[in-house]
Order: sequence, then C-alpha cells, then structure tokens
Amino acid sequence: VQSYSGAIRYKDKDRALLEFVSGQVALAIERKHSEATIRASETRFRLLFEQNLAGVFRTLPDGRILDCNEAFAHMLGYESKDEVLGLNSSTFYFEEGFRERHLALLRATGSITNIVSPLRRKDGQEVWVMATINLIRDEQGEPEVIQSTLIDFTERKKAEEALIRNEERFRHLIENSSDGLLVIQPPGKVIYASPSACSVLGHSELELSQTNFMDFIHPDDLASAWSHLQDKLTPCPGETFNIEFRVRGKEGPWIWIESACTNWVEDPSIEGIVANFRDITARKLEELLEQDRRLILEQVAQNQPLPVILSHIVILLEAQVPGSRGSILLLKDGRVWTGAAPHLPKPFSQSLDGLAIGPSAGSCGTACYRGETVITEDIATDPLWEGYRELALPHGLRACWSVPIPSSEGGVLGSLAVYRDSPCRPSAHDLDFMDMASRLAAVAIEHRLLTDQLEHQAQHDALTGLPNRLLFQDRLSQALAQAARKQHQVAVFYMDLDRFKHINDTLGHSSGDALLRMAADRLNDCVRKSDTLARLGGDEFTVVVTELADPQDAMRVAKKLLETLRIPFQVEGHELFISVSLGISIFPEDGLDGETLMANADVAMYRAKDMGRDNFQWFAPEMNSLAKERMDLESQLRHAMELGELSMYYQPQCGPDGEIQGFEALMRWHHPTFGLVPPDRFIPLAEESGLIVPMGEWALREACAQTVVWRKSGHPLLRIAVNVSAVQFKRTDWVETVRRALRDTGLAPEALELEITESLLLQSVTETSANLFDLRNLGVGVAIDDFGTGYSSLSYLHKLPVTTLKIDQSFVREIGLQAVKGQEEAPIVRTIIALAHNLGMTVVAEGVETEAQRELLLRLGCESLQGYLLHHPLTVKQIEVLLNAIAKKPLPKTKKATAPPKRPASRKAKKH
Repeated sequence: VQSYSGAIRYKDKDRALLEFVSGQVALAIERKHSEATIRASETRFRLLFEQNLAGVFRTLPDGRILDCNEAFAHMLGYESKDEVLGLNSSTFYFEEGFRERHLALLRATGSITNIVSPLRRKDGQEVWVMATINLIRDEQGEPEVIQSTLIDFTERKKAEEALIRNEERFRHLIENSSDGLLVIQPPGKVIYASPSACSVLGHSELELSQTNFMDFIHPDDLASAWSHLQDKLTPCPGETFNIEFRVRGKEGPWIWIESACTNWVEDPSIEGIVANFRDITARKLEELLEQDRRLILEQVAQNQPLPVILSHIVILLEAQVPGSRGSILLLKDGRVWTGAAPHLPKPFSQSLDGLAIGPSAGSCGTACYRGETVITEDIATDPLWEGYRELALPHGLRACWSVPIPSSEGGVLGSLAVYRDSPCRPSAHDLDFMDMASRLAAVAIEHRLLTDQLEHQAQHDALTGLPNRLLFQDRLSQALAQAARKQHQVAVFYMDLDRFKHINDTLGHSSGDALLRMAADRLNDCVRKSDTLARLGGDEFTVVVTELADPQDAMRVAKKLLETLRIPFQVEGHELFISVSLGISIFPEDGLDGETLMANADVAMYRAKDMGRDNFQWFAPEMNSLAKERMDLESQLRHAMELGELSMYYQPQCGPDGEIQGFEALMRWHHPTFGLVPPDRFIPLAEESGLIVPMGEWALREACAQTVVWRKSGHPLLRIAVNVSAVQFKRTDWVETVRRALRDTGLAPEALELEITESLLLQSVTETSANLFDLRNLGVGVAIDDFGTGYSSLSYLHKLPVTTLKIDQSFVREIGLQAVKGQEEAPIVRTIIALAHNLGMTVVAEGVETEAQRELLLRLGCESLQGYLLHHPLTVKQIEVLLNAIAKKPLPKTKKATAPPKRPASRKAKKH
C-alpha cells in the first residue's frame, strides 16, 4: 500500500484501494474454495477407490503398480494392498504379451471394456476376471497412468464351462446311446434324429427330416400310436407316456420299439414330441413265443384237433424266423403226409403226401430217414432234391431247412421244415427255434397218439379188438334211431360162451385169452359190416343186426354164430370145444330203447343156458320172472351185513423182489343157500339200491382195523388199498367217513389208498376234484383202478392229486403175445407206465400171471405187481400164516399161493 501511496495521492486513493483490496480478497476466497473442492473430490475418489467391491489398480505404462485397493489385493490372494504396490502387473498375467497388446489398443481408443482373462493369484491358482481399462493422460496428452477395474468372473466362468461340459456330455450320451431319440412335430415331421435312431430306422437324419415318421409305423399300430401322440401333444405339456408299436426301416422286417414320449415345452413356439425309444423285438418275440407255447400246450391238454395245433406251431415258427414259410410232415409207414402247411402253396403241400422217405428224398424225407437236420441252401442245385425240385421251384421255393421230429422212444415222428424264397442258410437263432418247434410238435403228436390209443381202448376191447360196451351202446342207439325213421327192425343178440370158465381154469388165462381171440374172429366173420359185434367182458358178446325185413333174418344169423363156434379150436396144442348160449330181442316188439333190448336179450340168453346151452332163444315177456329173482337177491343182500354173511379177502401187492408191500381189500358174500355169490351179481345190486354206502363203509373200517393189527404185529410198512364205488365217492360226507374210519381204527393215513374208477374222473369234475384234494390233505393215497379201460381226460388227470395208476389186467395179458409188426411189445403198458412216471405217480399192475409179464413189467419200472402168479386173494387167517412165514424167512421173488380160493364166476368180477 505504501508503495503506491505516492501515486494514490494525486488520484482517487480511496476508490482504487478498495477495488484492489476487494479483488485480492475475492481471489483468495476463490482459491480457498477450489482447494476445498479438490480436497473433497479427492476424499470421495479415495473412498470410492478403497471401498469399491471391484478390484481397482493403477499402473504406469511399464506395468509398475502405483496404487490399488484392498479388494484387488484380496482378489489376488494378498492380505493387504501394501504387498501389491510396486509389483509389476505382468506378474499376474498367464498370457504372455497380454499387457503390450492391450497398451497399444488403449493408446488408440483410450479405453477397453469387458475383457475376460485369467490372473495368477499369489498361490499360483487362477482367478477369472472381467476388466475395464482406461488410459489417463496428462495436460500435454502424453500417457501417464493406466487404471483397471476388475470384477471376479470365476464362478460364472465355471458355470459356463460346466454348461459347456454338460452340453457336450449330453450330446455324447445321445449320439452314443443305444436308445434312439427323435423330436417329432405334427403331423409327423422329424426335426431331430440321433445316430441310434437313424441306425434302427435305416435312414439318415436328412432322409428322416424329408419324410413323415407315421409312414414307418405298422398299419395295425398306426391308429393307436397316432391317437396317443394327438391326445398328449397339446393338453398335457411336459407329461411322459409310454407306447409300444412296430416300425420298419428302409430294409428288413418289422421291429418292435418301446418309446417314452414327452411333450416338448421348453420353447413355446415349438410343438413337438421328444421320443426316446429302444428296440424290444427280441423281448416281444420271447413274449409272443411264451404266449404261443402256452396256447399250444393248452390246445394239447384240451385235445383239440392235431392239424389245428400243428398249424399254430408252424405260425409260431414263422413269426420267430421272419420271411419263412413252414410245414410239418407226419411219418407213417415209411411215407410222409402233410400235417400242417398253412402258408405254403396248396399244390406243393399236396404233392408231398405219400412220398417215401430215403437217403435222397428232398430235405424232409432225408431228415426223417437219417434222423438228423438237413440243410438245403439251394433247391435248384442240391442233389438231395434231384427228382423233387420240380415240385418246389415253380412255386418260388429255393431253400429248405428240415429237422426231424423226435419221439420220446428215440424214433422219428415226422419232420418240420422252413422254406425260403431265395437261396440261404439258417442262422444259429433259426436252428434253435426250429429245434424248439420240433420238440413242441413232438409233444402234440405223441399226446394225440396216446389219446387215440386210449380213446380206441376206451371204445374197444383190448384182447379181441372188438367194440366194447361203450361203443356198442352208441352204435345200438344210432341203429335204433335209423330203424325208427325207416320203419325197420333191429335184432340184439346177447351171447355167453359155454364152459369157457372150465377151460380158463384148467389151461390158464393165456389159453383162455387165445380162445377168446379166435372165437371173436369167427363170430366177426358171420356178421355184416353194417352190424356190430362187441365183447362186453369175460366171455360175453353182443351183436346188433340192423335193417331186418323179417325176424327170420335174425334167426339165420344166430344159427351161423352157433355153427361157427361148434368147429373145434386148436389152442397151444389142445383141441378145444366150446359152444354159445344166445338170446335175441327184437326192436320194436321187445323194447324201444337199447337198455331194454339188452336186458331182454340177456334174459333170453339165460333161458338158452337153462335149455341146455348151445342154442338160441327169443325173448318172451314171461322171462321177466328172472327179474323177480334179482329183487329177491337184493332183499337178502340187505340182511347180509347184519347176518355176518359178508367177509373181506385180501390180495397181496408185491414189490420187485416179491416182498409184500400191502394188500387190496376185496368183499365177498357167502350166501347160506346160494353159496359164494359172485361180486358181479351183488355189487351192481348194492350200487343200484344204495346198499353200497353202508357196505362200503363197513369194508373200509374192516380193512383199516385189520391193517392196524398187521402193522402192530411186526409189519409196520404194510398198506391197504380199498375200492370205492362212485356212489360212495360222490356223497358229500365221504371224506368225513374216511377221516372217521382212520380216527376210530387208529390207522395212519399214509397206510390207506383208495381206488376209484377211471370214469369217475369225468363225473362231476368239480366235486370229484374237491374230494380228491381233501383226501390227499388227509394224507390218504388215491389210485385210478383199471386205468386205460375207461375214458380219462389227460387234461384233468395231470391236475388231480392222483398218486397211483393201476394197469388193467387186459393190458397185462398182452405181454408175451405176438407183438404188432413195427411196434414194441405191449405198447399200451409201456405208455401208461411212462405217463404215470412223467406225472409223478407210481404204478401197480393187476392180473400178473406169467413170468414173462412179471419180467417185462419190472423192466419197464412198474413198482408193484398183483396177480395169481404171486398170490390169490386170501382170508385173514391165510394172510397171518403168510406174514408169519415172511417173518421167519424172506419170500422168493415169485411165489404162487397154495390152496387158492374159488375164483369169481366172471372175469369182469375179479374186483370188489
């Protein structure tokens, strides 16, 4: 102020001084304000710099770090920023030259954003960051400081890499999965197909995208598959549903696929189905195979026609060997006959009928001849088809593979063949199924043969081959129905051989059987083919003579029958003489139904016997007086039990070494006037009158009590077999009757076996089955008596709890006879034993009377034997003597009983 005082004196000093001072003050205030503002800004920047969650650092262009915040230090694994300051940023970069490349870019642009790069932490691990870099210049525009802001990108980077890996993994799984995957849009457009899907369908993904997937689906499955797709496509987003259907690719047969389908909802703009599927053809074929096998076995059990069963087997085979046509040929007498060929040309299959087998007889004839598989790869060139190829080639058949159908006895039943339209060989799979089908065919064929044999036996007499009572009654009914329509007469003859019992007892059963066969042959030669001669049993024969114009025609036939039997028979070196007593009844005079005519002819036959035998008698009404005698006999039978006239006999059942395993209980009636009444006279009376119920219960208790006595006396393993009448068995209280008898007598249930007739199996099947199971639950054994003489159903037999089959004596008598040419001896016996063992049953043979019979039965595996060769039916006292002898000394393997009791008057009466 003083320096200017001189100048101011001559000016307006006051005003000038005030302006100067005020200016200086304003300048000072402005500078102070600017400094405060700068300090506040620096404080805010430092606060933002230090507390920023992102890592921030500053470097010089050479990379030396000038400054950083704690977040940056911690990001790199340092405890504080002091450890970082002064370091060179190149220390943190994995990538060589990273800083230099970005420095050039910074000088050109001034900033770089969103750079993703890994940095090296203090511990050597990497941390991924996203960086924003800015270049800060000085007032002259030269580079001064580089500032970088870093965000930790590690977790996001890991998530992205995981997504990439998952995507690659899923793509790898899809592309290498054995299951196929398709994405399908309506109405069947394929927008994606995995390699496996392309492989299954035989098309590339491009080819699939250019076609409609519905074109690949089997016509029979198309409606169902499309219905599922349509139903689930829109209303059920995200829902998964499973379907099975058949598809066919570019080449090859239809295949089954199982598909899990899901509506695709990830992108609302796309409507489609994601279908994961797999080839289930093998499983489906197995299911169909098992289903077909069960069906075929059910058909076998139901005795359906053999051609129907064999056709199903061929169809089963064709389903398992695609592109094939099959056939089954049956072998009979060295020639083949078509059993089933549902899809072969009829002219070809018909041309095979009757062709002889041989070493060069096509594939099938050669397979039957050799008993081994024969493969013809090309019919046109194979020498086996020389002379036969013209049968096949015109029908387009070029290859034929044939396997023999084996029998259970090692023979050949026929052949099973597969034909192809082009030359080729079978695969191992094809041969396996052919072998399976041939064994299935063998079961069906052998079952039919056995059924036919049993049916024939059920309707024919095993000894003579004549119709039996069952078939005779059926033919008589048919003859009467036809005679009623045509106003004809019918004659019924009832015949009984005279003095046959004496011959049978004197020379034995073998001679008696031979005589019966010869007599049957002679009698059969005397009747027309339209007439029917039958053997009812024992020495009883019947004839139905049809279309009679006059009863005198019947008389002429009767005389021929009498005369033919008067001629001597030569039997085993003996000249034998027999005659016949014959009774005649005429339809419609003597009866309008078969039962009445049979009964009246029987009455007339007894009249002929009373007249001295060797004659015939016409039925007359007065002959019915015999019926009165029958009623008298029934009346006396009612008192037989209380008078003690009934008794029990016991016939031993022996094992392979002759040891006694048990007894069959047989009822006898000792009448005070008539003597020993044959069972065939009083048992039918007892059944018809209902007396069999108390009589049967008495017999059961007697047999059980007696067996307890024997078992306690030192024979603990003895068993007792008791015959049961159908009348008894069908009673609702029968099982309780057995339970009560066992409880009261103290007999162990396993020591009792009840014998029922074969025909009872088919009567009231439900009740019969229930009773049998109840008896087995008690522990009681169940035996089928006289097996093969009735008409049993194998479909029921294998389901019922039967423990024993008893072979009827008529079959046992076949042993030792001349065998049928081409068959083994006693084929029915062999079959029954095999059947029983296959069903887990034991076998008892009745009527064993020769060593030949015994030897063969034991060789075939028969467990028990019963017959006159071993022992006759014995009284209780005789049994006790026999058991005492056994206790002292073992019995020989075969032992004939001494002092046998008188045998029944009729051969059919050996039971009871």
